[in-house]
Amino acid sequence: MINAWGGRLFADSLTIALAIHLIRHYSDWQQPLRENIGGLSQRHLQQAIAYINEHLAEELSIAAIAGELEMSQYYFSRLFKQSVGLSPYQYVMQQRIKRAQALLKTTSLSILAIATQVGFSNQNQLTIQFRKFVGTTPSEYRKQL
Repeated sequence: MINAWGGRLFADSLTIALAIHLIRHYSDWQQPLRENIGGLSQRHLQQAIAYINEHLAEELSIAAIAGELEMSQYYFSRLFKQSVGLSPYQYVMQQRIKRAQALLKTTSLSILAIATQVGFSNQNQLTIQFRKFVGTTPSEYRKQL
């Protein structure tokens, strides 16, 4: 079922959100978390985006991206969202859809082949996310070009 909703990255996002909720509402730990108002440093942001783009077709996880930057998953997720305005999961989905749009415009690959090339496990998963981001299906998008 995880593959149908976005894979490991989605599961990681939900796990982090649940952990944050539990800590904030049920913990007696009083030490405040370190705030970083500006988000990720420019170097870390470029490194994260490069890693995502290089591994876009693979099963990405927040743990892998955060590990590349040598920081915790929670800290990375929070700073990434401050920097980009999207969660890592949302950003990855956006990038996958942009790459799918480019392939739909420039190639005659099947929708299934494009789905696989941009990191979706099946054509249906691409279609659901594509419709959410673009407002139409990949087939309809290609016909409109």
